[in-house]
Amino acid sequence: MTADDSLYNVLLNGIVKDVNDAWDRKSYRATLILVYSGIDAMSHLTMPDGKNKVTRADFVAWAEKYLQFRDADKNPTLTLPGIELYAARCALVHTYSSEAELHKEGKVKRQIGYGDEFLPEIAEKADIEHLVIVSIRGLVDAFARGIAATLQDIKGDEPRRRLFAERLDKMVHELPFTG
Repeated sequence: MTADDSLYNVLLNGIVKDVNDAWDRKSYRATLILVYSGIDAMSHLTMPDGKNKVTRADFVAWAEKYLQFRDADKNPTLTLPGIELYAARCALVHTYSSEAELHKEGKVKRQIGYGDEFLPEIAEKADIEHLVIVSIRGLVDAFARGIAATLQDIKGDEPRRRLFAERLDKMVHELPFTG
């Protein structure tokens, strides 16, 4: 399988397609879990050479560099710190809630709640302290843009591109089954 085949199979026909399929079915919690798992996967693919295990720091770094909401360049309130996204991921994936250990320990103040589709894509609730509401569609779109930006970044960096391709090749591929 070529690097382009892996790229298409794992990222585009795999992760991105699965996220959008869950969205189209209005399975919003599944959509969120797949986005957070996808960020984990992108963090793994882009972690520094020599690392074998993706960490919180890798997730936070990828999210802060690549996860850009619409109009975030014009309005800084349309960004989320990577650590808040990581806490939201931990809460949803591990306890199906909005509160993670990072919240309980006081290391992350704001919890993330979700709405299906709205603009602006990030909204603070003035009447509820430490809560930010995120558009699920906005998060999906930001994730897709993050993948595209990652691919653009590694395009001209041969060592990073090669490492990315090696890691990508080891990920789950969907192959036709005939039998």
